[in-house]
Amino acid sequence: MENLLLFILALGSLFLFFKWRVGLAQKNLEGKDAPEAIKSDSQHPDGALYYFYHPKCGPCRQMEPVIDHLMQKYPDRVKKFNVAEHQELTLETGIKATPTTVYIKNNKITKAIIGSKPEKTLEALLLPNHP
Repeated sequence: MENLLLFILALGSLFLFFKWRVGLAQKNLEGKDAPEAIKSDSQHPDGALYYFYHPKCGPCRQMEPVIDHLMQKYPDRVKKFNVAEHQELTLETGIKATPTTVYIKNNKITKAIIGSKPEKTLEALLLPNHP
């Protein structure tokens, strides 16, 4: 019984550490200037989404249909980048995990989302009244 409690405590601690780490990574991205390579792309008055993925990443593959649908719906405001093919851009942006989606408005990363998220969450960033 004690071993089970220790296991549950360790698992809970690991989960909390992971959540803290992801939150910290997101906050470190937010407020950064957009990389020079995409500044001209991010000029839409309502901002744009940039999705960074790796083709071998399970959560990235899960997000693929969501991103593809958003790209069809907002062709000039949603872009995706394979981190293996766009290493310099990935480093310049500060991406350290995949999938990562950043919302850029006025050449600043105003929102960073690490991990897979539902389409509604990402689409909310593209609505005109989003800050």
